[in-house]
Amino acid sequence: MDPAYNYIPSESEIPALYSQESLGPDAIVHIKLFSPEGRLTLYLTEYDPKDDMAFGFTVSALGPDCDEMGSMSLPEIQRRHTSLGLRIERDINWTPRPLREIPEYREKNDLVPVPAELLGRATGPVIQTPAGPTEVDERDRLVHACHQVLNLARESIVGKGHEIYPEQCESIEILRNYLDNEGLLE
Repeated sequence: MDPAYNYIPSESEIPALYSQESLGPDAIVHIKLFSPEGRLTLYLTEYDPKDDMAFGFTVSALGPDCDEMGSMSLPEIQRRHTSLGLRIERDINWTPRPLREIPEYREKNDLVPVPAELLGRATGPVIQTPAGPTEVDERDRLVHACHQVLNLARESIVGKGHEIYPEQCESIEILRNYLDNEGLLE
């Protein structure tokens, strides 16, 4: 069999369905299938050999508005032919990588690079939560919560390739500005 039409080769390490469900943009795309004519591309993240079903991101032939995550039947894909009679092919040179590295996925999910000035602050030293007496007032709780959120955001940004959703950038900036205005940032 031509390797381009062997969609799930035996040496593939594609995981079982639902095993990457919680990873979101960090789910690994193990297999890329594409139409040699047009835009249709299937990025497979999971596969169930029993039902011959895969899951992944589809770059639709109909345009960006129809790009989506979803299940797909491999037998249906194998039967599909383009208007020129060509079959869907596997990219035999594909190297597994996270969904976030697929430009159409990033665009569909509004992933944006973290602004440099925010990245510099978010990847700086971990913010130390002020130690205080056991009795803390509401303001101290708010400051503590802000510090925790910023530290979590810092870990997330550093660990996820410096890309987050735009509203996350705005929230981090609001928290940073609040703490800075209150003199609570180093």
